Amino acid sequence: MNHLEVVEKLFAELDWEAKMLPDYPVMTCALQIPNGTLDIFCHVHAERERILFYLRPQNLDITANKRPAVAEFVTRANYGLSLGNFGSSSFQVGSLRSSLPRIR
Repeated sequence: MNHLEVVEKLFAELDWEAKMLPDYPVMTCALQIPNGTLDIFCHVHAERERILFYLRPQNLDITANKRPAVAEFVTRANYGLSLGNFGSSSFQVGSLRSSLPRIR
């Protein structure tokens, strides 16, 4: 089983309605979670034997009392990321931004 087949099997087993992006080895889906929508992108790098997951929260409602816990989590999560980081956040409005390097 190749890397892409592994990803397809994972999404099917989780019963996530995923689709392939045209011209890229990327599967994507959107999940409804209690406080918003979470876009999931799974990029297969077969030549490097890597499968990378990218999560993009959409319109998440991070209440003021949860923001310190989110900031601590993001700080800890940044340490182990292969590419990119969670770069900035706003404690006033509860936004969180991430950045990824441009790959050509």
